[in-house]
Amino acid sequence: MYCIKFIIAVFVFFNFSAPLRAGSASDMSFKAVTTGGNCLTCTFVRADGVITSDTPKLFIEFLEKSELPKESGIDIHLNSPGGNLEAGVMLGLIFRELGVSTIVSKSLIKEKYKGFEIHQIDNSFDGKDAICASACSFAFAGGVERYADPNVDPVFVGFQKIGRIGVHQFYDSIAMQNPDREIFSGKDRIEDQRNISLLLSFLKEMGVSADMLQLASNTSPSEIHWMTVDELNSSGMDNASFAIASIEAYKNGVAIVEFNFQRMDAAIRNEIWCHNGQFQMLSTLRWRGGATFKPGDDWDLYENMKIGPSGPNVRLTKQETFWEGDTEVVKMTFSIIGESLQQIVNLRHFDFWDGNSRYSTMAAHQLSFSLPKDFYGMYILPRTCQ
Repeated sequence: MYCIKFIIAVFVFFNFSAPLRAGSASDMSFKAVTTGGNCLTCTFVRADGVITSDTPKLFIEFLEKSELPKESGIDIHLNSPGGNLEAGVMLGLIFRELGVSTIVSKSLIKEKYKGFEIHQIDNSFDGKDAICASACSFAFAGGVERYADPNVDPVFVGFQKIGRIGVHQFYDSIAMQNPDREIFSGKDRIEDQRNISLLLSFLKEMGVSADMLQLASNTSPSEIHWMTVDELNSSGMDNASFAIASIEAYKNGVAIVEFNFQRMDAAIRNEIWCHNGQFQMLSTLRWRGGATFKPGDDWDLYENMKIGPSGPNVRLTKQETFWEGDTEVVKMTFSIIGESLQQIVNLRHFDFWDGNSRYSTMAAHQLSFSLPKDFYGMYILPRTCQ
């Protein structure tokens, strides 16, 4: 049974949702679904509909009755126009407590899968109009890893299309019926400021900047601001689809280009440097568990990697694993061979690949990343070869 130990502040919130036509959306429901494939992200929870005050309780009840693994690391795919703000925040807190990943996507259920309490989805369904708006955006923020960039490799999100995240001001539904009517007191205005402060605290705890709430505050309740990719990345709403890059000085004048990013089950740091005319890469994975494979046990999954199906070989030369508390730390050193240094530094996408098996391919994909748009530091590496 799931045990939720989080502490929730007493929020006094207004209804926070996109304007909906009567009957246009049902209350949020949860279903365990599968694409039918055998991959790390092919099974997930489909959360679809309007968030109500009962939604957090219903989600916990769903998990307790489901046949899903009871460890952390579940993927939640959200498709919702919003709803009750307090419930959205509570849902986000539950997501964080459980260590889930959140994705914006829409799927169509076909049938129960082979008699189990899990449903097969229609893989031909085009879910490009998926949204997570208003209160849903706060539920989404609770994910440890959050995928909202439509350009993300679909292998990381169960091969689903990623939708949009929308924000706007919270509001009172009665007041919206007659916006010019004077119905609020000075005490209400004080409460508004308290609510904003609580929302800021929540977002800070989730690792999302105040930029997200500023975008919402600047958007009328009758409108929706759909966050751009740059806004998703800069605010931290999407924290798993891009790498943070930096250049670090090392001994003997050697420079190291460092990339930090996250995947479903690990926070990853890739460090690349040049030595004796050859690129070296050290990958450090802080593993959180719940995966089909574990690098510390399955080193052979990383022994035949390439950069792309026909790119240079990436040879595993050294590996080690150890524990820091309850976190498994995996370190792997690779040599990148088979291409000139100039060809490597021109790469913008490091898509690691291994065609030996689907598990090897998934293991390689865990290390894949793209350079930030404004980062061109790879060019410094050939100058420091020794």
